Amino acid sequence: MRRTPLIAALIALTACTGQFVPDDKFEDTGGGEDGGGDDGSSPGDADGDGYSPEDGDCDDDNADVFPGQDELCDDIDNDCDGAIDDDAVDAATWYFDGDQDGHGDPFNTAVSCEPYTNFVDVGDDCDDARDYVNPTAVELCDGLDNDCDDEIDEDVAPEDAETFYIDADGDGYGSADETIQACGAPSGYSDTDDDCDDDDPGVNPGAADATSDGVDNDCDGSTDEDASCNDYRPFGAGSAASRVYSTTAYDGGSYTETVTISSWVPTSGLATVQRVMLGSTGSSWTITENHQCASTGEVALTGYNLSDGGLTTATVSFTAGRTDLLAVADMSSGSSWTYGYSASDALLGSLWDVSGTFEVMGTESVTVTAGTFDALKIANTYSLTDNSGNGFSRDSTATSWWVNGLGVVKVTDQDDSGRTWESRELQSYSVFSP
Repeated sequence: MRRTPLIAALIALTACTGQFVPDDKFEDTGGGEDGGGDDGSSPGDADGDGYSPEDGDCDDDNADVFPGQDELCDDIDNDCDGAIDDDAVDAATWYFDGDQDGHGDPFNTAVSCEPYTNFVDVGDDCDDARDYVNPTAVELCDGLDNDCDDEIDEDVAPEDAETFYIDADGDGYGSADETIQACGAPSGYSDTDDDCDDDDPGVNPGAADATSDGVDNDCDGSTDEDASCNDYRPFGAGSAASRVYSTTAYDGGSYTETVTISSWVPTSGLATVQRVMLGSTGSSWTITENHQCASTGEVALTGYNLSDGGLTTATVSFTAGRTDLLAVADMSSGSSWTYGYSASDALLGSLWDVSGTFEVMGTESVTVTAGTFDALKIANTYSLTDNSGNGFSRDSTATSWWVNGLGVVKVTDQDDSGRTWESRELQSYSVFSP
């Protein structure tokens, strides 16, 4: 009678499971391997990653390999999709290096575990078409930002740069007092170092030394050599200036006459003009004229010396200078001035009294062998009397044509009877000054 409850329990258990399990068959598996315990593993999941080969685990010995796992750059198919290292979460960004300088284009990238051909791991190239442009390149004088620092041609290597000189006075000419290496002249610098006074913009090799200020304005080592108190008589061109004339004298002799400036002292206004006349018959005369240039711009002939290179030498002195030119501003059409002086010949003992009037006739075009010029026409009407007892005298008109910056280009001197005492015509010249 006491076994009835046990039998009833067994019957009930058999009814629920459909099978009979003896008491000694009940075992505690404890959730062991493939035991289907509560650790989330599936039956047949050897690595315990929750996936068995039947669930798609492609490596049931590696708990880091199963479907849905993050793909890594480890040469393993981590997510069991049949591809290795595809779309790896730890893949790197690579930059295309088109010019092969080791620096890639930041705008041309690829993401992968290993770089593709011509891809590098830095993307800092600002010009991937030039291998001499990248952050480690040397800056050159080429108008490019070689070192990719957003500046062009800065801090270039000395061997690629030019030397520029400080131009303190801003006249375009520099001084070697301060230099800088650069590709182009920075503001305040020049490519020349020949300014002899970099504090005065009026002093430089390009300036004209045309004022009587005691300053070497053009930095050539000479002072005031180009100064001229009257532009129609340009004394300042010095030995570099010459005028060649064809001259016919009163006796019919023909001469080639070369005129140069022998000396010019602007501070005193004294100038010496040399006229060398070579005759067609071999004769030769040298005339040295003395001129006084006033600060007002007037130019006067004060005397001359004449020599034939042999026995004949004569010095003619004037009691007063003959004003040949007024200041440029005063020589307008119709303006006139008078003069008078006595002259003596130290050799022949001749004495002359000369008086006359200069009149500006206006400006006209004149053509001579040397060219066609706009010239100032001046008529000198004068009377000459020889007081040495020879009884010689004449009344004449000497007409001359003057070109600003060049001087006289043509002269005709005829007396009242029509006789020509002198004619001169400019054949050639050098240095148009000032």
